[in-house]
Amino acid sequence: MKQQEQPFLLARPGKLVNRWLQTSAFSPRIIPRPLAHPIAGYLIACFTQLCALTIVVWLVRLWPGLHFREALPLLTIMLVALGWGTGPSIAATLTGTLLLALLRLPSFLTTPLEDSVGIAIYLGVGLMVSVLTSQVQQARYRAERLSGNLSAIVDAIPDSVTTYDPHGNVARMNRQAREKVSITRHLSLKGIDHDLHIRTLKGEPLPLQALPLARALQGETINGFEMIFQQPETQRDRYIAISAAPWRNTHGDIEGAVTVTRDLSDLRKAEWEAAERASLLETTFSTMTDAVTVYDLEGEIIHINPVAQALYQEFAGEDISHLSLTEQVARIIVHDEHGEPLMLEQIPSVRILRGEHLVGKQAVTIRVTTPTGREIWLHVSGAPIATSQGVRLGVVIILRDETERYALEQRTRRALDALLTMAQTVVFHPFKKEDPSPEQGLEVLQHTVQHLANLAEPVLNSKRMSISLIDEQTEHNTPLAATGLLAEQLEHWWSELSSSSANDYLTPALLQQLQAGETLILDLANQPPTSRDYYGFGLTLAIPLLSNNRLIGLIAIDNGQRSQGYTKEDIAVAHAVAQLTTLVIERERLEVERTEARASVLALQETNRLMNEFLSIAAHEIRTPLTTIRASLQLSQRQLKRILNDETSPSSTVKNRLTTISELTERAVHQASRQTRLVRDLLDVSRIQAGHLNLHPEQIDLTTLVGSAVIDQRTQTPNRTVLLEVPEGELAVQADRDRIEQVIDNYLSNALKYSEADKPVLVKAERTESGQARVLVRDEGPGLPFAEQQAIWERFYRVPDVEVKSGSGIGLGLGLHISRTIIEQLGGRVGIESEPGQGSTFWFTLPLLIHETD
Repeated sequence: MKQQEQPFLLARPGKLVNRWLQTSAFSPRIIPRPLAHPIAGYLIACFTQLCALTIVVWLVRLWPGLHFREALPLLTIMLVALGWGTGPSIAATLTGTLLLALLRLPSFLTTPLEDSVGIAIYLGVGLMVSVLTSQVQQARYRAERLSGNLSAIVDAIPDSVTTYDPHGNVARMNRQAREKVSITRHLSLKGIDHDLHIRTLKGEPLPLQALPLARALQGETINGFEMIFQQPETQRDRYIAISAAPWRNTHGDIEGAVTVTRDLSDLRKAEWEAAERASLLETTFSTMTDAVTVYDLEGEIIHINPVAQALYQEFAGEDISHLSLTEQVARIIVHDEHGEPLMLEQIPSVRILRGEHLVGKQAVTIRVTTPTGREIWLHVSGAPIATSQGVRLGVVIILRDETERYALEQRTRRALDALLTMAQTVVFHPFKKEDPSPEQGLEVLQHTVQHLANLAEPVLNSKRMSISLIDEQTEHNTPLAATGLLAEQLEHWWSELSSSSANDYLTPALLQQLQAGETLILDLANQPPTSRDYYGFGLTLAIPLLSNNRLIGLIAIDNGQRSQGYTKEDIAVAHAVAQLTTLVIERERLEVERTEARASVLALQETNRLMNEFLSIAAHEIRTPLTTIRASLQLSQRQLKRILNDETSPSSTVKNRLTTISELTERAVHQASRQTRLVRDLLDVSRIQAGHLNLHPEQIDLTTLVGSAVIDQRTQTPNRTVLLEVPEGELAVQADRDRIEQVIDNYLSNALKYSEADKPVLVKAERTESGQARVLVRDEGPGLPFAEQQAIWERFYRVPDVEVKSGSGIGLGLGLHISRTIIEQLGGRVGIESEPGQGSTFWFTLPLLIHETD
């Protein structure tokens, strides 16, 4: 053991010396870091001492009488101590002492530098200078480090730290103060401006001598003094808290002051915003229509709004808002929405307190029975309150009173069921298989409406109700249904209403309001409109029955509740009943009109059949003698012409008479031809109506046919100008030659008839781009308005107020109808282009057999 400790004991002094040598040396700040090692300091110390003694030796040789020879080596020791510390300076002293001792031995020295006493003194002085100088330098370095550390600490302070001289000028600022130099400058005693409006938190002006800095310079220490000033750059108030203390020297004299300034503006703003939010939250909490309660984890109430207080009061018949949640639940009778009682652990509030989230679809509906027997429907929702780390603080429970909504839903459901039944009643009709008579229709209407009234009575909560018809022309009343009246009253009401009019019960002003569709509320008991008997009706809801904005009836409803009147829902249901009643009335009216219309249609069909049959028979009966008359007239005309042309003719007197007879015969032939055309038109119409208009299509040249028709018309009316435009080549179509001539003749006859005698008529045949043959006849007559352009093609239609300009005005309005039928049966189309005062163009088209392209 001793053998092992001996090397350790020998090594320990060496480590201590080594540590002392390292800790007793430092390097100047100007030395580069690689040369700042302690060994470098020792080497430099020895080298400098050697250099100093060498210089001294040479100086002694040059000036043997030189005094203060030890000054340079001692100065070198002092510099080494200042720059490198105690260790290197002692090394320099020992090196110098050793060199001084060695310098006595050489024989070339004629005068010894020092004796032994001098060397000893040199050694003592050198050691003393080394220690003292090094300690001073180390103290300075420590002070600098302490100052640097203090500066770093002050700069790290988040508040503004500023030191001032005795006159209040800024001496030094930390980083925060430098960033807010405007505030620091404004708050220095030399920089205070009267525009800063420095004041206390109460708004009182703060004099200069009361500022924390001024008080600190007077020797007072101030902690957390808050004040307000207006920052000139932004003209906004800044809130600051200043702590100040005097700065004293070692003698206790005040050499300045230090202030610590904290800008509280953002903090105060956040506090105000938080206070506003808290106030807003409190106001919102207090004004919420739902009952809101906040409980802690033990079920004790933390906060409750007025609605919740009132609701809890009604629940138990006493104030239970001060009780815990468990105690509250124990005093309340709770059922689920189906009426089943709930156990304690099933009650939503208890479940929320246990940590359940009853929000959104998880919210629960319950029913609470109050001590008075009233049933309250509640929608319960809530959730735990927790911190951001998930630590539960309590729960919030929201109760929404939905009693009125559930009551309205039930009433609406009953109303919908009743209205559905009413709608089914509207669909039912006892005379579906046979047409009712007017008397039967009224009986069915009264029966159906009475059934509607019976269904509507419980829905409307009506005590009395009456429904009656009002004739639009005479305003005569027709009773339909009544409820709530005694048998004698009902009989009397039925009899009196049947023999009265609407004016007997309503003033003209009220009747006008009903005709405008307004719903009236009349107090018939206290303020009756007339002196009539209203059969016990009190506060009455009068709803008009309107059809196409026409007043056709009236519903009167009395619910027997004068104080409550009628709600919007009551009026809405009453309007629905009124609309259903109107539908029933309109259905019966339409049923009667349908029956009458059906009878009219059957009668019209029979009349048309008889008329067509008569036209066919009459046309045949007229056509046969008319043909004979026309033939006889034509034969007589030929004989008269032969006599007049004979050379052995009678005398001039007889000849003149024969000429007159010939002209009369010619006119008779012309009239017979016109009558023949009329008879032909009648026969064609009867055939069209019977579907027996037979055509004989063949390939014809429409160009040639149009030209022939124009030539014939020019021959018949030589005093009229008929122009013709046809294309080169044929217009081959598949058509009935005679019928197409009939169509062209109808077009030309109309054009000549309705245009002036001096106005030309144009007939034109052409090819269209779509491969059709088109024939048009254009006149310069009065033209037709657009409304008449479709009607002229109907049977027996004649345009009113159109004057015949030339020729006979006799016509049946059949020509255009026959023409359209002929063209359409041949696969073509007809049309007209006309404007009033611009003439008319009638045209028809037929498909071409050969499609020619240029």
